[in-house]
Amino acid sequence: MRLGARLERAGLRNVEIRAAASGAPKVFFEGECAPLSLSLSHRAGLGACVIGTPGMALGCDLEFVEPHSATFAADYFSTLEQELVMAAGLVNRDWFLALLWSAKESALKALQEGLRLDTRSVNVADGFVRTVLATSARDLPLMQNGISRPTEAREPVLA
Repeated sequence: MRLGARLERAGLRNVEIRAAASGAPKVFFEGECAPLSLSLSHRAGLGACVIGTPGMALGCDLEFVEPHSATFAADYFSTLEQELVMAAGLVNRDWFLALLWSAKESALKALQEGLRLDTRSVNVADGFVRTVLATSARDLPLMQNGISRPTEAREPVLA
């Protein structure tokens, strides 16, 4: 029987989310490990969840666009990622740091390592971040997965 059909019959009271040895969330239904992959994130009263097929490497992270200290990039990003932050310019810095951090934390969750690893050991600069930087500065805030322009208000960023 499909998990969805069993859930409809039994209800959510029979669903548990437990931490695996790696710290990654695992879903249990009626005491048995459910056949799915899961990633969770929460920030300031908001939550996000991504569900996929068993064994799928998933990672999600929810962040706000907000100012960070000058040392934030040096403390958490690889040399290449720090160069990309500099290339983004001051106008887009906070937005870009939120996007880059969210991508990094999502990648670490997909690896089922989370923040146990030195964040500088995983480089998320290759791939979609290069696409962002290939655009003009005018278009930069409009790129990537529906993330809208940065504003003075705090906006969530989901990678």
